Amino acid sequence: MSWRDTLLPASFRGVALEVEEVGAAGGRRGTDYVYPGADGVYASDAGAAAEQVRLSAYLIGADYPARREQLVEALNKEGPGVLVHPYRGAMLVQVRSWDLVERTAEGGLAQFRLTFTRTGLPSAPSLTLDSVDTLGAAASAVDSDAAEAYALALTNHATLPVALASQVTSQAIEQVARVQGAFEALGPSQFRDAVQAKQLLQALFALSATAISAPGDFAAALAAALAEISPSEALTFAASNQTRPTLPFVATTPQEQLTNEELAAVAAVTQRATLTGIARSLALTDLVSRDEADDLRDRFAALVAAEIALSTDDVVASLQQLLQVVVSDLRERGARLARLVDYTAPPATIPALVLAWDLYADPSREAQIRDINSTPDALQITGTIRVLEA
Repeated sequence: MSWRDTLLPASFRGVALEVEEVGAAGGRRGTDYVYPGADGVYASDAGAAAEQVRLSAYLIGADYPARREQLVEALNKEGPGVLVHPYRGAMLVQVRSWDLVERTAEGGLAQFRLTFTRTGLPSAPSLTLDSVDTLGAAASAVDSDAAEAYALALTNHATLPVALASQVTSQAIEQVARVQGAFEALGPSQFRDAVQAKQLLQALFALSATAISAPGDFAAALAAALAEISPSEALTFAASNQTRPTLPFVATTPQEQLTNEELAAVAAVTQRATLTGIARSLALTDLVSRDEADDLRDRFAALVAAEIALSTDDVVASLQQLLQVVVSDLRERGARLARLVDYTAPPATIPALVLAWDLYADPSREAQIRDINSTPDALQITGTIRVLEA
């Protein structure tokens, strides 16, 4: 796979961009002090400077005037927004400046130079986020908007012929079957409560046949089921489901066009419910290391950014808010945790209990060492393993 294959579709606040050049600038804040008769300077360090992100972008095509106005509106909107950077993924930014150039000799093209500052929620030491309440509220907003958009897409479902309507129902059942397959592939340790997870999956499967008549119930049941899976496993499932399925028709009739729209809506509501389920799972998960928080944050941000890029409805705003809240929550929680480092045991094996005492003066952390290295039954440590910084 070449580097071009790794590029993401760029967008800002859901408005797609073609990007031809990117740049960034940063540094450290501080003051240089000079003293009479002394060589050199004393350079203070007051923390990282705000990172500036620059893009040269353009809009092209017959519909570029409408997209130009959408982008201008997005750039002028108050507050931070989500930028999907083609090389670096989703990031929360504040617009600092933009300029637009259109040339008569180059009709059908609008060129933008954009400057953003990377931002986030305040990170003062006194700030704390109640993860369950904060992430839950943001997830509920997405659930509500997604269910409304889903119901709207199905408004004219009754006008479809039986054969076409059955394709939409089959798509909903297939999506549930994929969730069921993901559940069955996991061991009990991957669930917060395996019995509860099984009950929720049974409820979801029962609702799949009524996904068209009760779209809100279907989406809520899906989100509840996914919230029971460990965040890492749920993110893996979501990554396998992030692209929309190939639509069956090159629509030549209104009924075929409507069928395509409804199939796309089923896929969209499934992925959105998956994302909100993951957000709730993240809120309830005790993170072990800063590395884990960073990994979960980056994977979640990439998935939400991909969903935003695919979305053209009113769910974009609540998805952006969900992304902001989850990224800020994981960044804050991760900052309070130690990083993982390599530890090489002596030539002879060493009991995990002894290692916990040597590293932390706390033998109760023996289980933590074994869990981090996925060796729950190994009491003896050999070779190089991963441990939390002391």
